[in-house]
Amino acid sequence: MLRTEGDRRSKLPVLPSSLRAQSKMPSWSLRQASAPGSSRYQGGFPINKSLLVENLHGESLIAQRMVYDAIKHYGGILNVPVDGKMLLSVSAARSKYRHYLGKKLQQEKDAKKTREEKRKIANEIGKLKEEKRLETMELEEVEEKRNENFFITKNLKETIKSPRKVTCVFSVTYASILLAVLVDPLCALNAIDDCVVQMVRETLVNPAFMPSTSQGIEKIFKLKQVGVGCENSQCVYLVLADLITVKRVCDQINAEIAHNRNNVYHLIVVPCSLVSIEQLLEEEGIYGEVTVHTFAWEMHHIETNLLSLELPCMFRMLFADGDYSFLPVVAHSLWSLQMLFGKFPLFLAYGRFAVQVQKMQELLLEESSGVEKCASEIGCVVLVDRDIDYASILLTPVTYSALLDEVFGITGGTIELDERVLGANKTLTYKLSKNDEVYDNIKNKHFSDVYSFLSAKTKELQVEFEHSSKMALNEMKQYVSTQLQKVTASKRALAYHIGACEVVIGEMGQSFETRHTVEQNMLDGRNRRENINYVEEHLAIAGKLASLRLMCLASLTQDGLTQDEALSFKSQFLHAYGYEHLATFNNLEKIGLFTQQGSTLSLAGLGSDAAGKLADRVAQVVSLPKRSAFQAVAHKLKLFPNVNDKYDLRNPKDMAYVFSGSYIPAVCQLVQMLIKQELSADEILKLIPGPSSRTGSVSNGVVPQTFLVYYIGGVTYAEVAAFHLLEKQTGVKILVAGTSLTNGNKLIESALG
Repeated sequence: MLRTEGDRRSKLPVLPSSLRAQSKMPSWSLRQASAPGSSRYQGGFPINKSLLVENLHGESLIAQRMVYDAIKHYGGILNVPVDGKMLLSVSAARSKYRHYLGKKLQQEKDAKKTREEKRKIANEIGKLKEEKRLETMELEEVEEKRNENFFITKNLKETIKSPRKVTCVFSVTYASILLAVLVDPLCALNAIDDCVVQMVRETLVNPAFMPSTSQGIEKIFKLKQVGVGCENSQCVYLVLADLITVKRVCDQINAEIAHNRNNVYHLIVVPCSLVSIEQLLEEEGIYGEVTVHTFAWEMHHIETNLLSLELPCMFRMLFADGDYSFLPVVAHSLWSLQMLFGKFPLFLAYGRFAVQVQKMQELLLEESSGVEKCASEIGCVVLVDRDIDYASILLTPVTYSALLDEVFGITGGTIELDERVLGANKTLTYKLSKNDEVYDNIKNKHFSDVYSFLSAKTKELQVEFEHSSKMALNEMKQYVSTQLQKVTASKRALAYHIGACEVVIGEMGQSFETRHTVEQNMLDGRNRRENINYVEEHLAIAGKLASLRLMCLASLTQDGLTQDEALSFKSQFLHAYGYEHLATFNNLEKIGLFTQQGSTLSLAGLGSDAAGKLADRVAQVVSLPKRSAFQAVAHKLKLFPNVNDKYDLRNPKDMAYVFSGSYIPAVCQLVQMLIKQELSADEILKLIPGPSSRTGSVSNGVVPQTFLVYYIGGVTYAEVAAFHLLEKQTGVKILVAGTSLTNGNKLIESALG
């Protein structure tokens, strides 16, 4: 007779309690082993994977052996006696199983916690070792970086021993930076014996800086994705230390190697060499095919008392991407100045990056000898992060040089004049320097005063032309040999600047007054609703850069936008310019320029969401008397001057003239306090919230006669003009330096996704 599965389970014997007590295996294991619901069939036989693992444990093997011995002792499974203790034990098997699982789970948690603690300790040890290794490497590279230009020339000379042709390739993304420094790296190539560098005329390089054929330079290629088609046996790449650019170089070199071209490749990296670049070359399989050089990058003289590292990418790297790779370059530039002029007696640092750079340059000084003995010509250094005064970069400036930078864009001290100035589809790269007397006289003037100067200069040249037409022959010869070239250059420069002024008026004149009023209201915290409406109405008309600048200024001056305002700005901007700009708003939030304020009102009887929405509505309609954090700091620093009808923008008395009397740049005001000694250095450091530090000191009552103000993230031409006025008023020399020369449009462009 066939038995059902239930009948077979009911007849199964149970071990005596005495035998079960000797086994560590719970009695539920027998039931689990025979439960058909817990198994699956493979090849006709039930197999339970969990049991396959469980049965291999030591406790399971011992228990199975004891069960086998007990059954054998009673002469078969049917002869095993079933008593009350065994039945009670079986009924309690479930609770024992739960206790077993709980104990096992707790053991696993304890083991996991122990592993995590060990991992954290190991990671901390690894980080400390890595930091120590990096510091050691940086210190070892200090001496090498001081003479890096010499090593480039020497290595290239040793490599290139016979007369060959050389192709020089520059990065397109970096070509604008080379405008001010092109001659220096090419001097290294010029030292190569009997070499010819081919040059293509389709280049962004300024012809004014183009080396002559006597230097062995004939052609320069721009770095493009399609490659340059190198026809020479040697190829030199000069690129920014950027992984994307270096990857493009690797692709070109691999393509050349694939065509069996046995060329010699040199890669000159600016401003510093990174370990990640060497790793990339190794991953691409060309580490042994390319000789890597580092070009020693220093600050460049743009104009009188103005220096720049010309690294416009640095703002995004630091404030948006969190990449600190180029901070040692800033520290090295300060170290180089101290090697030339002596150790700075007083060093003030504002901002987290400034404090880090200060520590780096101190480490560099410790490795140098003899610097402390020199009496420095620079009495005080003020190193600041760009983010301590975003208002100065977002506001619309009104000085001539700043407006040129806004409309045309000044790069490396040069400006690209297009058909708007020259007409007939012509372009010209024009150098702005002290050699241009017209620009040197009007660069820091309020724009309303520029046309009067240009008009007077035009009349002066006209009078001189009429006088020259009446000269005798001898006088004419003298005039031609001494004055004619100068007058011709002045006439040409005058025509360029008049044309540039007309373009500036055409670009800025229509909405400038209204925009200035809106910016003034934002600074003062007035007419919030009207300001928001203006931004929304002009969002599609003003362009994406101008619109984002006003949004960021509104967020900055009001401690963030309300939830409704931020959502409205985002939705309208994305509809107008595309949803790819979601990354733009994310970058602006990282930088701290587009933030949302929390709910400041708490209403009884309403949920937090409803209270927050009502607070947004109230904030949009009612101007609350409470000052924002921005306005509190601005009033503490006295950044809002007293403007009345007698305020003369053409003959300014304070530095607020660079923004038509609405705002004094914060860093300029700090330097003015240091010069006038209104507060001590430590008290001035506390005026702006955030990290700061001071090293050194000056004697009481002694004002340093030379200041160096260094911006990490870029300095604007408006701030340079403000410092120029402060120089004239106090008689103190002020050197202005930065990682780049920037403006509001460039700042917003760096955040575009």
